[in-house]
This record gives sequence, C-alpha cells and structure tokens, in this order.
Amino acid sequence: HSGGTEQDISGYTPANFVSFSDAESHTCRYHLAVDVEAPSDVCFDIWNDWNRIVDYMDLVSQIGLDPAHPDVALFQCFYRWGMLPVLEIAMLVQKTRVEKGRLIEFETIYGMPASGAVEFLDAKSGGGKAGATTVLFRFEHQLPTMLVNMGVAASSVEMDCKVIFNENLAVFKQVAEAVASDPLSAPPRQTAEEREIVVGLPEWQSPEDAAVQQAEIDPAEATDEVALAEGGDVPPPPPARGRRKSTTNR
Repeated sequence: HSGGTEQDISGYTPANFVSFSDAESHTCRYHLAVDVEAPSDVCFDIWNDWNRIVDYMDLVSQIGLDPAHPDVALFQCFYRWGMLPVLEIAMLVQKTRVEKGRLIEFETIYGMPASGAVEFLDAKSGGGKAGATTVLFRFEHQLPTMLVNMGVAASSVEMDCKVIFNENLAVFKQVAEAVASDPLSAPPRQTAEEREIVVGLPEWQSPEDAAVQQAEIDPAEATDEVALAEGGDVPPPPPARGRRKSTTNR
C-alpha cells in the first residue's frame, strides 16, 4: 500500500454518521458464481428467505423485519477498512422482482445506495451435474465518503469484499447442499415475528417515507468522520469483516 496510517483506531462510526458518494467512479461492482449440488428451488427458497441470509452472509449482523411488509428488510452491517474505525452500514432493502426458482432482484430504498440480483441456473445446461444449480450473484454499491476522503479506491474495496463474498457463497453452498440432503440439518430458522426489530430506525417507516427521508438528509450534517470510542454511550459493534491493512490510492 501507499500512504495511510498503521495506528489502530478503536471505536466505530454509527450508521447515522455514514454518508455515501454518488460518483460513478465510487461504485463497487461484483459478479460472482458458485455451483451447488442442490436443485434450483432449494437454492432459491434459502436465498429468498430473509431469515436465512445471516446464516451465510457474515457482513450482515442483524436483519429487521416487519410481517406487514414481507418484501422489505432492514440490514445492519459492519465493515472495517484497514485501521479505521468500524463502519456501521444500514440498508433498507426491497425485493423488486422475484421469479420463483429463477431470479431475485433487489435494491435499497434507504441507507447505502445499492442494488443487485441473484440468478439460479440449471448447472446441467452449462455442462455441470444434473440436479445441480449455478448461483450467480451480482451486486453494486456506493463507497462511504469516509473511505473516499481517505483515498480508498473502489477497486480496492471490491478486491476485499470479493474475498468475503466468495467465502459467503461457499457457506451458502454448504447450507443448500445440507438442506437438499437432509432438511432437518439446516440451522434453526427465526420467524419474522422474532426479528420484528427495525435496526437503526426509531420506528417502522413505509418504503416511500424512508425514501423521502433519505432524500432530505443534509449532506453537511452527515459528518461520517465522527467515530465514537469504545466504552462510550453507544456499545461497540460485533467483530467486523474487512481489510486489516490500510490501503490508499497512489
């Protein structure tokens, strides 16, 4: 790496103080795939279940659900770059298109700007095993302005998160294959009622209200350089994934 600091800065930046760049050059994009020895309907059902995402996506700490809005979930994530404080990243995610056994498209309507899709293809058509599925994961998101201001390039975050997402897909593969072999072997599943906690927002907002509130946020108030020290009024977050060395643009 070039530049940066090796001093480990404790604490974390709460989601309310994290803003995001809207520049095209600050967009991170991922196109990943994994072959799973399980039928597409099994793979689809696992991915389409909000409650199951925490079983294989370890960047996601919690998911808040409202049974009245089954296509929407609030994600609470933690990510750390180098020696910087952990970033709490909140996203209100909505499924925008769902085709049973084939496709799930989604986008955020609050928090970190992001969108993506998961496709489930017959692996046999691509030369793979019969009854197996190729899962394609596409995702893009904007960089937090804190990282932009520190000179962190989108390509660097892409490289870091690509490793994490590939590990997550490997865990998904294990979960799906276990479910296909023996449904009782799957991890216990929480219900929407058990997860009826909207993380990061004081109360439930409709997707429309949330989008309006996001649009009205004053960027000048989004001082994401503020980091609360451990032991302060806000409890420290759980361990976060991310690059352990500080990297900046040359």
